Amino acid sequence: EEEGALGVGEAAGGAEHRRPASPSGEDPEDQHAGPRIRVEDSARLAPLLAVEDAACYVLDAPKDWLTPRIERRFDSMLASGALEEARANLADWDPSLPSSKAIGAPELIAHLRGESTLGEAREQAIVATRQFAKRQRSWFRSRMSRWMKLSPSG
Repeated sequence: EEEGALGVGEAAGGAEHRRPASPSGEDPEDQHAGPRIRVEDSARLAPLLAVEDAACYVLDAPKDWLTPRIERRFDSMLASGALEEARANLADWDPSLPSSKAIGAPELIAHLRGESTLGEAREQAIVATRQFAKRQRSWFRSRMSRWMKLSPSG
């Protein structure tokens, strides 16, 4: 293994990966510096810092706090051009592509195809976002049960 590189082979199922040694993430031998980790391997990598050696926090966002923020965020996305972005992708839309699975994208495409009103697409995207947030909360409860919980205020 080259000097200064951090290998994670065993943690990544034997696959060769390396992370830049420099704290800035720059590798002088690589113009595209940064972690070389396949997405499918990222869940199997050992953390750089053991949980017992860290202060671990998880944001515990109650539904009544989160729901209005989800609604405002999607409205902000619409106001900032999400519908126009969906329209630009309509001709080449392929539901099997990962980008087509982004929350809100299928709903806006359905609207552009005349399958729903914009209001219905908005509501469906907000429901999909709330469902995703619920899955995240369940995941946090099962995987981060011993972490310190932080609750948002205001």
